[in-house]
Amino acid sequence: MPELRAVPEFAERFDAWAYAHPCAGCPHHDGGDFLLSVGDELPEPAHSRRSVEAVYARRSRWASDRRAGHRRWVIATGDRVWHVGPTRH
Repeated sequence: MPELRAVPEFAERFDAWAYAHPCAGCPHHDGGDFLLSVGDELPEPAHSRRSVEAVYARRSRWASDRRAGHRRWVIATGDRVWHVGPTRH
């Protein structure tokens, strides 16, 4: 998840978070859970990634993914998550 590099003081903050939250799944899920726990405003692309992770975690019904190459809406309906917009090339 290259977007994590945009989190201020990422290494120190992730180390502290990981110590309190043992690995529950794959590294991708841990990175997403970490982004959801970061309370401050994040620069792009981390902000968009956190918005998308919130939809998958069912904390939000929709998000606008503004990362380069994505530019799509992410929408949760029932048990599905849809990515609507131009496909990535």
